[in-house]
Amino acid sequence: MSRITAALFGATALVALSSAPALAQSPFDGGYVGAALGYAWMKPNGTTTFSNATTQKVDRTNDGVTGAVFLGYGKTIDTLYLGIEGEIGISDQEKNSTLAGNTYNFDAGTSLGIALRAGLLATPDTLVYGRIGWQRTDLDVSGRLGSVAGTPTMDENEHLNGWRIGGGVEHALTENVLARLEYNYTDYESYKVSYGQGGARTNAEPHESAVRAGIAYRF
Repeated sequence: MSRITAALFGATALVALSSAPALAQSPFDGGYVGAALGYAWMKPNGTTTFSNATTQKVDRTNDGVTGAVFLGYGKTIDTLYLGIEGEIGISDQEKNSTLAGNTYNFDAGTSLGIALRAGLLATPDTLVYGRIGWQRTDLDVSGRLGSVAGTPTMDENEHLNGWRIGGGVEHALTENVLARLEYNYTDYESYKVSYGQGGARTNAEPHESAVRAGIAYRF
């Protein structure tokens, strides 16, 4: 091939590339902000050990409404999606239970979290994704051993850290509005609370499940 032919071929290729239409941006590309609302349930998986070395299981589930606001960024590469998301949440999960005369109260409050999201485009407007990240939740724990005055009590606020995994489906309603439905599971670190008198203590390893629906605006 002569140099002139090669030059003509290269010029033709450049003209063709420059005139080709740009690839359309995915509705899941870029930054976004949104809110989610759902239902969550937490199981304490606790055991109280008394001063005489006897034990009592504490495993009543506390549940309630949960909500969050979130902010994130994502990018699609062909049908692959990668992103990061942070959130601030609040919950009214609460459980007051009495077991063999002993009272236990668990009340979940505010939370913070950050997660990586990855998924695949099932269609150009539908994303199926999974997530993995870190979650920190405030939990008020109180209790009384027995029902008469002077029995040992405890009342503490725990800041629980844990790993969260989950997944869901997100759909583009418009070019900028996204709707999602997801399930998340959080495995928190163990904690221990002690009663003021008598040497009793409760050890717990809570885990939480949540189903949420959300809406987001991409900017």
